[in-house]
Amino acid sequence: PCEGGQICQGGACVDEPVRAPAVGEVVITEIMYDPGTPLNDSDAEWVELKNTTAEPLSLADCGFTANGSGGALGDVEIAAGAYFLIGRSAVPALNGGIAPDVVLTFNGLGNGGSALLLTCGADTIDAVIYDDGGDWPRDAQKHSIALDGELIDAELNDEAAAWCYGRGLYYQDDLPA
Repeated sequence: PCEGGQICQGGACVDEPVRAPAVGEVVITEIMYDPGTPLNDSDAEWVELKNTTAEPLSLADCGFTANGSGGALGDVEIAAGAYFLIGRSAVPALNGGIAPDVVLTFNGLGNGGSALLLTCGADTIDAVIYDDGGDWPRDAQKHSIALDGELIDAELNDEAAAWCYGRGLYYQDDLPA
């Protein structure tokens, strides 16, 4: 018999594979859709996800789209309870100094609103449709919009009232080198 959480596979003890998230287990929690000058949207936009479970989850069969454009997240895992950043550039001087976990090419996050979708296989794990009006935080230039930390839930993040401006400015004057 195998020990320590391992399983028997082909006569050998191996680590149990990390499973994909179920619907609602990974939540879109923060969106930087308008980084403002001197940064370009095409380099400095990003989206943050959170694993709401007490176990690591595999994103190997998952994809992210913004307004129908995006792609696969790759063979990556998101640790238990951890945050995961999807960015448009890995270059700090271009993206405002962030360190994304994955860089994806997508058409962009609309400054007036977008539909964001996280899928794994055929399942929609989370979706957010935001805009720059109604109850959503308005004119968030150089600020992200963030889900209230008490409301991190795949259904509650559909509500505009659950979102506020992210803490402080994304960057101030000088860009990182």
